[in-house]
This record gives sequence, C-alpha cells and structure tokens, in this order.
Amino acid sequence: KLDNTLEDLRRSGAKVSAVVGDASLAADAARFVEALRRYEAGAAQGLSFDGALGLTPRQSKRGWWTVEARQRRDVKIRALRVLRFAGLTEAAAAVAIVRVARAHPELFGDYPAPRSVRHVIRILARAGAETP
Repeated sequence: KLDNTLEDLRRSGAKVSAVVGDASLAADAARFVEALRRYEAGAAQGLSFDGALGLTPRQSKRGWWTVEARQRRDVKIRALRVLRFAGLTEAAAAVAIVRVARAHPELFGDYPAPRSVRHVIRILARAGAETP
C-alpha cells in the first residue's frame, strides 16, 4: 500500500507540473516534486516528508501547526470583539471575551483559549485595524 501511495504522489506531482499553465502554480508543483525526490533519497537516513518539504520547526521555534492554530484562535477572538462586543470599550470587551473563553474553551479550537484580559488585549492590539 505504501508503494502505491508514493507512486500516486509521484504521478500527481508530475501531472500537475506538466499541466499547470500558471507560472506560480507550476513553480509550486516543481517544489513539491523536488521535495518528494529529497524525501525518497533521504527517508532511509531518517528524513521525514515534512522535513523534505521544509515544514519542520527549527530548534526553539513553534511548528506551523501551532502557529496556524493560534492564528485561528486569534481570528475567533477578533470576531467576538467585532460581532458581539463592538459597543464595549476594549478593556470591557476583553473581560467579556475572557468570560466566554472560561465558560466555553471549546469555541477557541485546538489552541488554548485566552486566560487573561491582558492576553486578549494583546491579541486585539496585534490585529490593529485588521478585523474579520
């Protein structure tokens, strides 16, 4: 089954590279095919596919999955601010968002819900004028 999967990836990468007319998509496909070649060459020595793709975090850096989970959580926090607490001051909205987070942490997805008003204020400040 694994051989079929690798063969499917090889075939898919080659097809996309050959068919794509958009230069940036063709370049993306070429990078994928090259990563697959690096993986095939280095797997026996311990290279993972995410390593071949360049997705493994460097030492003391957060993984892409953690960064994206935090971004999704922060979008939800900003959406709450705009959609539910727009009439409140920033500090009052942050208090309300923390209350929601404590009552319903599952709403914030796979990254920990904010635990403090100061944390929510920092998240809102990072967004600046950018709102969902």
